[in-house]
Parts: sequence; C-alpha cells; structure tokens
Amino acid sequence: MRRAIQRPELHRLNDPLIVLLLGIVCYVFFFHALGSIGLIGPDEPRYTAVAREMYQTGDYITPRLHGMTWFEKPVLMYWGAALGFSVFGVTEFAARLPSALFATASVFLMYFVCRKLWGQAAAVAASLILTTSVGYLTYARAASMDMLLTACLTIALLSFLMGCNLPTPNRRWWFAAFYASIGLGVLSKGIVAIVLPALSLAGYLIFLGKRGEWKEWNPLYAILIFVVAAPWFIAV
Repeated sequence: MRRAIQRPELHRLNDPLIVLLLGIVCYVFFFHALGSIGLIGPDEPRYTAVAREMYQTGDYITPRLHGMTWFEKPVLMYWGAALGFSVFGVTEFAARLPSALFATASVFLMYFVCRKLWGQAAAVAASLILTTSVGYLTYARAASMDMLLTACLTIALLSFLMGCNLPTPNRRWWFAAFYASIGLGVLSKGIVAIVLPALSLAGYLIFLGKRGEWKEWNPLYAILIFVVAAPWFIAV
C-alpha cells in the first residue's frame, strides 16, 4: 500500500489543538489549586506583605514592609502581585499569580521559537520538558522573584535565538525583545539579569570564534535594558 504523504498545511492545522493542550498542561501544573496552601517559608510571606502594602497604599514606587522602606529586591514581583490583589483580592492565589503567568508565557514562546527553528516535534518536546521540570514547576507556584527572573531570561534567550536565525529585517524586533526582557529581568532580581546572559553570550562568541558577531545583534537596542529597568537603577 502506498503511504500517504502528510502535507505541510496539516501541521499548521494541528497547531491550535497543540496550543490548547499546552494551555491545559500549564493550567494543571502552574494554576490549579495555586492558592490552596498558605504562604511558605520566610520569603513568600515577606514579599506578599510588601505587595499588599503597595496595593493598599497605592504607592507603586517605594516598596515598604510594615511601613518601613524595603529595597532588598526590585519591584516587578510586587507590581504583579498588587495587580493580582486588585483583581482577585488579597489571597495566596493572587500573590503567586505573577509567577504562574510568567512561567506560562515562557512555555508558549518556547513552543513558538522551537517550532519555527526545529519543527513541531521538537517544539512540543521542549515545551513539555520545560513545563514539567521540577525546579520550574516549583517556582512557578511560588510568590517569589525566582520564577520571574527565570522566565525573563528564558524569553530573552529565545528572542536572541530568533534574532540570530532570522535573515529578514524583522530580526531587529527580536533583538529589541531580547534586550527588553533582560530589562524586565533586572526589575525581577537585579543586576544578575545582565551578568548571566552576558557571560553566556561571551562564551558563545569565544567558543564559535566569532568575536565580532555581537555587532550584528543591534547593540544600540541595549539601551532598552536601562529604559525598562529604570525604576531599579533609580532606586539603587
């Protein structure tokens, strides 16, 4: 019997179903019963208290803990939790919601980028591996800065991959997303969001022997890091 040849458009028709299934997986792992247990450890209650004061006072510039200024961490998680409080009330679910949302965004971008570069099978595998990784799953359900930092750096490096592999003028938008995501990472957990990608990409350039390639990465767009992360730089 002659085997039927699957046409490329059939893969495209499968995309909505795959995206739906991926959304269900993200819901089960990241959102289901997100607020069913109380805040854990010293960090979740502390960060939630800062976000609650931000929400209750309406001051989204200066983080405070028990009325005292609190500049130990940047503000992105506090902003996200305060927004969650305004929609869902002051609950554990709302406090953890930013982590779950950022984790979900990076999973879907992982699928999109991998499908574009390596095909649908690799995209599904990579997305599911990321979603079910123990550390990723754990911090996606926690009211802390770690998931926001991880997701921002994941999105930044995925955007970098697209920028490097697209031969069209549209690549500049991916590099803009790369730098802006690093800026959000700075708002998540500080200067480490610049150091880690810088070390990774320096190793990439040295390993491949392409030390001048950075000039093709729209380096002027790096100003977006400082524009996006301006509140942190002002605070420190």
